[in-house]
Amino acid sequence: MDLFLVNQLATFDKDILIGINEFHCIWGDYFINLIAGRLEWIPLYVAMAFVIFKNLNVRTSLIVMVCIALAVGLADHTCSHLLRPMFERLRPSNLDNPIHVYIHIVDNYRGGQYGMPSCHAANSMALSLYIILLFRKRFVSWFMAGWTALLCYARMYEGVHYPGDILGGLIVGTAFAIIFYFITRFLIKNYNHWYTDGKKFLEHEFNNTSLIPYVGIATIVVIMIWATISMYRY
Repeated sequence: MDLFLVNQLATFDKDILIGINEFHCIWGDYFINLIAGRLEWIPLYVAMAFVIFKNLNVRTSLIVMVCIALAVGLADHTCSHLLRPMFERLRPSNLDNPIHVYIHIVDNYRGGQYGMPSCHAANSMALSLYIILLFRKRFVSWFMAGWTALLCYARMYEGVHYPGDILGGLIVGTAFAIIFYFITRFLIKNYNHWYTDGKKFLEHEFNNTSLIPYVGIATIVVIMIWATISMYRY
């Protein structure tokens, strides 16, 4: 690739990040800090597991859960242990990166040394796309897409990832979600004597899937309320 084009893309990447990062406020800092957390989303993960086990028998549910865990885990490992050492791209928040003087830091969090690609983007995309492919329900699909976008925005708001880092993570997450979804389909389709409800899985005949976006939306509302309370408490 032409060096001039690479430099232009890098400049464009930095400009977008600074444009996102500079629009901040006290409430937004509290809100985004919670959105980017992991424990805050436990109710959403429990809702996903509940819907899966509610619709499928134990054997089928277990293979689905194992494939989800592998998709998310390998997406994370690929980003953190394989690609980041390869690209060695400093996070914008890193003190060794000249751009850090322009970055607004949330709750003194700067992340690790390298940020390309984003593990948060890869993990959330792997989970979201697998769930979208599994259920094929419009409400669930729109929520999962929005949830992933919100998490990705949070990482740029915090100043710990460039948009290019996010894009790289989304690509990795997409690849692992597709791979493990079709591995799941292959196992259930070709070893259907193990899975008595394989037809329900293969034809996306699921009930009560709206619980997932409802729990997710409720979680976001609680986070918004807590961010408001925190803003006035401190």
